[in-house]
Amino acid sequence: MVEESIHDTLDVVAEDAACLAPVAEELAFLAARGRTVVLHTRTGQLPQRLAGIEHHRGRRALRGLSAGRARRARWRRWIGGRPPSTPEATAGAARVLDLGADEREAVSALRALASEEQHAALAELDALVRSREYLEGRAVAATLSGCGNDLRAVAAALLAAIDLSDEGRRPREPAALVAGALDAADMWWGVGDAVSATYALSAALRLLFHPDRHADVDDPPLARDPDGFLASLRASSMMGELLDRHTPAGVRHRDHGQAGSATPAPPGTHDAGRMRVLVLTGAYPRFAEPLVAALAADGDLDVHSINLGETDRRFNWLGVNTDALSWRVAAHHRGAQAMTIGGDPGRNAALLAGYDAVVADWGDRSAMWASTWVPHGTRLVVRLHGMDLFSPWVHLIDWDRVDDLICVSEPFRDLARRVLGQRLRGVRVHAIEHGVAGERFALPKRAGSEHTVGMIGWGKIVKDPVWALTVLSILREHDRRWRLLLVGHRLVPNSARSAAYAERFEQLLETDLAGAVEFVPQTDDVPAAASRMGYVLSASRRESFHLAVVEGALSGAVPVVRDWPVYATGAGPRALYPEEWIVDDPAEAAARILSLADPEDRRVAGEHARADARERFDPALFARRVRAVVASGVGRPSAGARG
Repeated sequence: MVEESIHDTLDVVAEDAACLAPVAEELAFLAARGRTVVLHTRTGQLPQRLAGIEHHRGRRALRGLSAGRARRARWRRWIGGRPPSTPEATAGAARVLDLGADEREAVSALRALASEEQHAALAELDALVRSREYLEGRAVAATLSGCGNDLRAVAAALLAAIDLSDEGRRPREPAALVAGALDAADMWWGVGDAVSATYALSAALRLLFHPDRHADVDDPPLARDPDGFLASLRASSMMGELLDRHTPAGVRHRDHGQAGSATPAPPGTHDAGRMRVLVLTGAYPRFAEPLVAALAADGDLDVHSINLGETDRRFNWLGVNTDALSWRVAAHHRGAQAMTIGGDPGRNAALLAGYDAVVADWGDRSAMWASTWVPHGTRLVVRLHGMDLFSPWVHLIDWDRVDDLICVSEPFRDLARRVLGQRLRGVRVHAIEHGVAGERFALPKRAGSEHTVGMIGWGKIVKDPVWALTVLSILREHDRRWRLLLVGHRLVPNSARSAAYAERFEQLLETDLAGAVEFVPQTDDVPAAASRMGYVLSASRRESFHLAVVEGALSGAVPVVRDWPVYATGAGPRALYPEEWIVDDPAEAAARILSLADPEDRRVAGEHARADARERFDPALFARRVRAVVASGVGRPSAGARG
């Protein structure tokens, strides 16, 4: 049995060293975590796992430890010399575990202590990685690397994520590291330790969906081979249960109408006969503004919007967050223990009550959360953008509760179907492009635009401004008057990878391109910036829609769109834009631009692009299509009508 008070020193008493074998792993872990562990046995050698722990043998080592509470309280950690003369000096100075008194109780208490320490260690490491305290994170991970296989696997996955973030160093076998962390999650989930399982799953997701593996690369493995890349995640028994493959019907979905402290929208506040719609504005709320406006313009809809990030900042952003992940775990009937990580996931559920439909803009933490708490009878629509398919949250959405999925372009819908696969069975999937008002872009072209190529919003690796500099270099071989206009925030070297890219970009500016690139700070007056461009360039590696190209086209600039390499294995920008806009490489981009050197040819091409953009991306068309999806009725259609 164990003394009630907890202290740094743990003294373990056993008649024979063999008695220590069942708890050797726990004792080794506690010692590795810095707790002073002293073993006391009468006979026998220690198990190999405990070889590095201080050990005293012989009858003298057991003296006073197994008799009773009073004598035990007087005893302290004793390496030699005489015990203290007064019991007051040592009372409670150590935590004593006596395997001889009540072995079952003692083993249970020791395992509980080790579990508590394990949760603390995982929480500490997770917090350090999340706050980018990488030096300290490596130190804590090192304390776990010498522990059991499961802790070692979690630490290895997080160390690989740290190396990627801090040094841009890619792990040699990322799939094996992810699989190891998922195996740990499955093991802990299987034995009922939802807390450790959540931290392990978070570690696996952090490495699997690390931005440096997907966000800014030409060939992200998730887009190239979704089935192979996601195989270990799909095989995880924990993920299987969270996604309801093994959850009894009726367990997940409860009546949450009275849940939480927030006040639901009372039915009396709505006009009779109007469909009540709630829009969750998601990770980047400005993208939801046209959606909300389009829905609100329909007199049959009573539209409200909420930014959940203002309710709880943990709803913000797309990156891995263990608190948010714990909400998904705790919503499962076996995962309630995970509430100790992120709190009660249902405390804001009343925000969803009182509506006929909920629209989650972005497939982010808000969409995941809403899919587990939206009341029965309420339609749920999710709209996906940009990085959604390369983040973990779309894989944690309860798609069985989603009626319609809106993707912002045909190439993006194609990728969504390949990435989510059978998860979308029974979900109606739509491609509805953004609507862009063209009137404000109808400004006359400024002098010099005929030799100006522009990019609007360029300061990220995924926008690949180095590719644009290559195009400019080819153009200037023909005519030194060619210039590149870059509008928006500059590159921010906030990681090893982005720092290396920014350095390469700056070095290119110091070549014969010096003076040929103009930077315009971030501006709300995009039409004025676009009026300076004769050509608008999309050099991006990946886009879901690329609003800037459409805005440039609406200004009469000639669009030049790189065939976004991320979509190489599926539908690309040709499924979104006219064929003549698309180029395969910098040489072809330069050739398209030079082919329009004649002012009249350029003007005609620009007017054709403007007309195409107005027709394809008409705000009225966008409004009609999104209203038709959201207001298509209350309740789920039969499975045969979906797909």
